[in-house]
Amino acid sequence: MISARSIIDALVGRVRDMEDEAGERMFQEVESYPRADLAEALKKLLAVRDRVCVLVPDGVSYESERQGNELRVSKVVTVILMASDRDIADRRAAALGGGGTVGAMAMAETMAEGLMGDDLGMRGVWVEPGDGEPLYISEEGQANGREGWSQELRVRVPGSRATRSRV
Repeated sequence: MISARSIIDALVGRVRDMEDEAGERMFQEVESYPRADLAEALKKLLAVRDRVCVLVPDGVSYESERQGNELRVSKVVTVILMASDRDIADRRAAALGGGGTVGAMAMAETMAEGLMGDDLGMRGVWVEPGDGEPLYISEEGQANGREGWSQELRVRVPGSRATRSRV
C-alpha cells in the first residue's frame, strides 16, 4: 500500500502549487508537521509570512471487506490543513476575504474543492474533503492572534488482498 508519508508529501506539493483568483501563489509557505510540533511551527511560520498552510497528519484507518476466502483492505489517511491569511487592519477580511485579501476560509475552500477527487499522481488514490471550521491562532497569554481555517481531507488509498485457502 502507499504510505501515509507519501500521501502527505504529495498533498504538500499540490497545495504549494495552488493559485488564488489573481493567479498568484495562494501560500507563501506550505509545510507538514506532526501534531507534537504544531505550536512551534505555527509560531515560526506566522511570524514571518502572510499566507501560510500547515498540513497535520490526523490519523490512518483501515477498512476491511471479506468476500468468501478473500480479504480486501484499504487505507484512509486523514490530514488537517490549517490555512491563515494576514490582514492586520481587517481581521474579518483575514478570516472571510474581501478588499484584496483572499481570506482563510476562501483559501480552505479552494484547497478542498481543488483537491477533491485528485489522485495525487498515484493510481487509485482519491481525495475527499471533510469538515472545515474557523480557528484562531495565538500564543498563550497574547491578546492578538490570527484568523485561520482548519480543513479536513480524507485520502483513500487502494487496498490489497489476502486470500486464505479453506481447510
